[in-house]
Amino acid sequence: MLCYLWYLLILKNIPSSGGSDSYAKLLLANDVIRTIACGGWVYVTSSDDHGIHDFAMIIYLLCTVPHVIGTIKSAPQDPRAQKLRPYTYYALFEWSLIFSDLAFDAVCMIDFEAFEIRVIDVGMGGSGNYDVGSSSFNELRTFGGFVFWSMLTSLPLMIWYFPLWHMGLSGYEAFLFCNVTVGLLGFASLRHTIDNSRGWFHLASLIGIYSYKILDPAYRLMAVAAGVSLSLLTWGATLFSQRAQNGRAERGVLTLALGLILHNVIKQAWWANNPIWPIMDEKTGGANMLGLVMGVLASVQVIRRQEPHEYESKPNEIPSGSGIPKTQQGESWIFSAVSAGGYLFCLHSMFTEAATISRWSLGGYPNTGPGAIAGGLMVIVAMAGGLALSSNRQLVTSWIWFGVGTTGLLILHRVEGDVGFFG
Repeated sequence: MLCYLWYLLILKNIPSSGGSDSYAKLLLANDVIRTIACGGWVYVTSSDDHGIHDFAMIIYLLCTVPHVIGTIKSAPQDPRAQKLRPYTYYALFEWSLIFSDLAFDAVCMIDFEAFEIRVIDVGMGGSGNYDVGSSSFNELRTFGGFVFWSMLTSLPLMIWYFPLWHMGLSGYEAFLFCNVTVGLLGFASLRHTIDNSRGWFHLASLIGIYSYKILDPAYRLMAVAAGVSLSLLTWGATLFSQRAQNGRAERGVLTLALGLILHNVIKQAWWANNPIWPIMDEKTGGANMLGLVMGVLASVQVIRRQEPHEYESKPNEIPSGSGIPKTQQGESWIFSAVSAGGYLFCLHSMFTEAATISRWSLGGYPNTGPGAIAGGLMVIVAMAGGLALSSNRQLVTSWIWFGVGTTGLLILHRVEGDVGFFG
C-alpha cells in the first residue's frame, strides 16, 4: 500500500513532461521487490536458513539505494526536510549493523565447518479394448480412487508436523493452497492437455506415494503437495470432460466414492493409519511399495484405455438439448464451484475418518456416544448403503430424501450422544 501511495505522490510532484510515469513505475517495481526481500530476511532468520536470509538481505540492501535516491528526488522540496538531524545519524548507524551481522555470520560458518549433525530414527523396528465388467479392471479403477483420497488426506498430516516441530507457524502451512490448484483448469489449454494425457498425469501424481522414500521432511512435504495438485487437476479435468457423457461421468464419481469407502475400511484395519501415507514405512506396518505398484498398474490401465476426451463424445452419448455449448445457457459456474467445493469439503472433513461422526456427537466426559470402532463401522455401512441407493435417482433426488438428510444433519449438530450420532 505504501509503495502504491508513493507511486501516486511521484505522479503528483513531478511534471508529466519530465517522464514521471516511467520513473514512477520503475521506482514502484523496485519498492515492491525491496518489500518482498525485507519479508524474506525478517521472516526467515539466519538460524532457519542461512542462504535465504542473506540473499534476501542483500537484495533488500541493493534495492534500498535506488529507493532512497528516488524518494529524495520525488519528495516535496521542503528546505527543512533536507537537513541532517540526529535521527538521520542514528538510522545510518542502525543500518550499518546489517553489514556487521553479515560479516559475523560469515565468520561463524568457518567456526562450524568441523561440526556434523545427524538425526537417526531408532524407534520401531493393449489395444485399448477392455471389459468394463472384469473384476481386475474394476479393482484397479477403485484403487485409483483410493490413491486420490490417501494423498488428499496425507497433505494436512504432513503439514501438521512442521508447526508442531517449530512450536508455531512455520510457513509450510501455505502448501494447503495446493487444494485450490484445480482452479487452474479454468485455462482451457491446460485442461485439454491434462484430459488428453490423464493416465500420464495419474502416473506423475504417484510421487506423493513415493515420497515416503524421501528422508527430509520438507522435501517429502513438497513431493506430497505436488502429488496432491496433480491428482486434483487430473480428476478435475477428467470429470469436467465427462460432464456430457452420463455413463462415464457416473463411473468416475463411483470410482471416487468406492475409493473413499476403501480408504476408511483400510484405516479401520490399520489402527486408524493408512498404509500408503508418507509417514508410514515397512518398519511401522506400511505397505507403501505395494500401494505404489498398484497405483502404477491403475495408471497404466488408464493410459491403455481409449475413451473420448472433451468435446469428443459419441453422438448417442449426448442427449438432445444437452450438448456442451447449450448446457452453458442458464448455468452459473460460481454456484457449481461453491456446491462442488462444499461437497468435497464435507467428504474430506467428515468422511475420510470413519470415527469422526461418532466423536462429533460427544458432549464431553463421560462418553455418551458410540465408541470409535463401533461407530466407525456403522458409518462405513451407512456410506456403502447410500452409495448402493444412489442408482435410484428418483429417490435420492427427491425433496423427501433431501429433507431426511437435512433433518439428520440438524440432529447431529443439536443432539448429543447416540441420538445425535444416528441422526
